[in-house]
This record gives sequence, C-alpha cells and structure tokens, in this order.
Amino acid sequence: MRTALLTSLLALGLAGTVAAREETTTLAVDQGAFADQKAAVLKAIDSDRYAELKPAQRQEIQQALGRIEAAFAEKGSVEAMNEPQRVAVFNDQELINTRLSTAAEDGRRVCTRERRPGSNMPEVTCLTVAERRRIRESARRQMLQSETNVNKDVGG
Repeated sequence: MRTALLTSLLALGLAGTVAAREETTTLAVDQGAFADQKAAVLKAIDSDRYAELKPAQRQEIQQALGRIEAAFAEKGSVEAMNEPQRVAVFNDQELINTRLSTAAEDGRRVCTRERRPGSNMPEVTCLTVAERRRIRESARRQMLQSETNVNKDVGG
C-alpha cells in the first residue's frame, strides 16, 4: 500500500511538474528530458531572473542536480530505482523547484507611485520583492535598536 502510494505520488510529481507561472523554470524528472532540463536549470540560475539566489542556494541546486544525475546513471530510469532512491530523487526535485520558485518570486519587480513630501508629482519607485523585504527588515531593526537605546538612556 505504502509503495503504491509513493509510486503514485512520484508519478504525479515526476511526470510533469507544472509551475504556477510559465516563466518560472522547473525540473520534472524523467530520464529522456533530464539532461536538457539540467542544462536549462543551470542556465536559468545564472540569469537575472534568479538573481536573488544566494551562492549557497545555487550550490545546493547544483548538488541536487548531480545527485539526480548519478541516480539516473546508476539505474537508468525512475521505475528501475528502489523506493529510497525514488524518494531521494523526488526530494531533490522538490528542493530545486522550491528554490527556483522562491527566487523567481523574490526577484519579481513591484512598482508603486508615491508622492514625496512637499510635491504633488507622483514618483514611480520600482523594487524587487526581496529589496522591499530587506528595506522593511532594516527599518524594523533600526526602530528596535533606537527603542533599546532610549530605554537604556531613561533607565540609566
């Protein structure tokens, strides 16, 4: 029963992982297309679309691709792999797809029209989702730090 369920899940996941958006690169593991997909993923992670990937994440993706390639070199196909090997390949596939979709979302540009103080002219500001998050977190840290400094001055 467990093997049948795992095989069904792998068949669904490995047969054709579909991305939420067409422009997001994904990996769908099957022997025939793996070499082409690996090349596409390696090319994609070096593009501006995935600029938000950290070097460690890029290395993680490359290592996962290497593990999948080694599994195919040893067994030839997903069907020939034993259960632990299929699970490992599926987990590596999910790791790659998760990293790519997260980086693609973080790299998405969001533009806002804001009026600067003292001006009626709206100004368009475009930042990536990740840049907006970094600015927000930096402002939050500065506020917490200034509150801590004020509390030290009052108490001390």
